[in-house]
Amino acid sequence: TKREWTWTDGNCNMLMSKMSDIDRKVYNFNVHDIIWEDYYPNYFRGTKKYILKEDMSDTKLQEARAQQARWRNINNIAVLVFISSLLYFLYPFLISLLD
Repeated sequence: TKREWTWTDGNCNMLMSKMSDIDRKVYNFNVHDIIWEDYYPNYFRGTKKYILKEDMSDTKLQEARAQQARWRNINNIAVLVFISSLLYFLYPFLISLLD
């Protein structure tokens, strides 16, 4: 069988329409008011800490960031080598097309 989930927000919309203005301010759960740029980093940190049970101490975070920077540098070097090699081998072909 195929597993599917369908999410609807009908109950939330119905509840919001029946709430007074004061209740809407107190129990603000309108997704349009969420600042997503702030929400996601906190969501991911909470997931790593409470669900995955990862150590989120400052030293571990600094080690992870340093490792991420190393992998980013390795990736940048690999891309540079690939593009340089491609240009090196294609340059004679491109020059012959122009002649």
